[in-house]
Amino acid sequence: MSTIEISTVDLYFTGFCNYKCEYCYGENDINPHMTKETYLQCLDFAQQINATTIEFCGGEPLLNPLFEEAVRLAKARGFQLILRTNGIYLGKHLDLIAENFEWIGISLDGLVEANARMRPAKNKISKEDQFHLPIANMKALKEKNPNIKILLATVASAVNYSDIPAFAQYVEEHQLPINKWKIYQFIKDKFRSEIYEDKYALPMVLFEEMKNQFPSTLLKKTEVQFQSSNVEGVSGNCLIVFHNGQIQIMKKIYGQIGVNTNEEIIDNLKNSPVLTYIQKNKNVTYQK
Repeated sequence: MSTIEISTVDLYFTGFCNYKCEYCYGENDINPHMTKETYLQCLDFAQQINATTIEFCGGEPLLNPLFEEAVRLAKARGFQLILRTNGIYLGKHLDLIAENFEWIGISLDGLVEANARMRPAKNKISKEDQFHLPIANMKALKEKNPNIKILLATVASAVNYSDIPAFAQYVEEHQLPINKWKIYQFIKDKFRSEIYEDKYALPMVLFEEMKNQFPSTLLKKTEVQFQSSNVEGVSGNCLIVFHNGQIQIMKKIYGQIGVNTNEEIIDNLKNSPVLTYIQKNKNVTYQK
């Protein structure tokens, strides 16, 4: 029996992405897809720490060819599933996702122009499709499974904060089928977010100014969470297993699945001061 309990294990399922967002701390083309061998070891580890949920993140998780098999393997072990995605490729897996996932987190950072500024694409896709396709896919998911929960995820930065209130107006007027909207103040974490900090850093006063412009009618009927960068533990709010099995919280490495035993990793984790933040964040973000 494990001496720790973490409800959710985040899997860095791939570093590849169809976007090249400058503020991103996840996409990195030098990190390949997670293999089936590592994935199965991750499931073993998740069971040993009494996790109930697997969260697929990246990169863009849907780009890993293992995705469909990975979903079935996790469900066969009784895990609940969460997917974080930019929403472009949801249509290719619509039935599988609608049938097997509890929550889908879809990222949009504003209306057409603002979203395109924040989220430049690597492939040939119009700015309009970058915005409208994820919305069409979230609606299709809700039609197939009205019980699936949609989290709209938006990063607020110096580049787009002034456009977000207009996006809020759109969300309300078009009645987007979301269960929750979480707006994250830009933070410097890793990868390119460190390089472009000066461009994207958003002072707290402007983050608060943006919040105050949200339609009160939207706030009354839709749960909107504003996560500021000064929240304690904000950069360490998940236990993430990288594509190579390396387990990391914030920038601290606690071991590597397939190299260290699960018992060694658990022993390293049990004294981590941020475990409380992980559970708190997941409860707040994905509470029923």
